[in-house]
Amino acid sequence: MFTDNYDNRLILDDSSMEVYELDVYSDGSVDEGSLVDDSDYTVEHDTDNHQIKLTFKNEIDSAYRIQYVTDIDPDKIDSSETEFDYVNDASFNGLSDSDTVHVERGSLVEKEGESTQDFNSDAIDWTITMNKALMS
Repeated sequence: MFTDNYDNRLILDDSSMEVYELDVYSDGSVDEGSLVDDSDYTVEHDTDNHQIKLTFKNEIDSAYRIQYVTDIDPDKIDSSETEFDYVNDASFNGLSDSDTVHVERGSLVEKEGESTQDFNSDAIDWTITMNKALMS
């Protein structure tokens, strides 16, 4: 059984799950093979614990690649922050691996001022940029 724990600030797109056979060569290189029919495995998705369990229905003796998409949950983003790290842990047959993805977003508000000077008056031109983070 393959288990994957994804960051609790992410939302799994259940329709994005794909499993591919892999061709592995003696030099360690890998080529992606054909898409595995979803009737050949089962997926359990525990949304409360942000965990995916994938089990092949038959014994496997080949290499596979599992791919899926997660969306960043806008309700769990601290809008005062512009940088985030998302951690994902995977395990298979007692071995595990982890990866961290760093995401940078634009700020919600930026303000700049520039003085302009004419012969008899001084002024400040203000520029305000809003929602570069594309928050809704």
